[in-house]
Amino acid sequence: MAIAVASCALAEQPKLPPLKRQPTAEAVVKEHVAAINACDWNRILAQNPDDVEIFSPDGEVAKGRQSVTAMSAQVVKPFREGGICGLKFSGTCQ
Repeated sequence: MAIAVASCALAEQPKLPPLKRQPTAEAVVKEHVAAINACDWNRILAQNPDDVEIFSPDGEVAKGRQSVTAMSAQVVKPFREGGICGLKFSGTCQ
């Protein structure tokens, strides 16, 4: 439910959570995977600095926190709506 509300609010330029820096690159990945697995919108976005760039598998590039927020709205939603919430990620390659 909170994800749907956050997605709808994107047109209104939502207030982004403050940046939460992690002490190591490994900690960044661990927190990001945990946030995705929890489908926690604020934790996911708190990992992104102002100059963030995300490259999607289909070649789309989002630059900056607002652009990444809009891109994230397309995937941070329930799986039945075409999103990734409900899937579980590990953050390791096997």
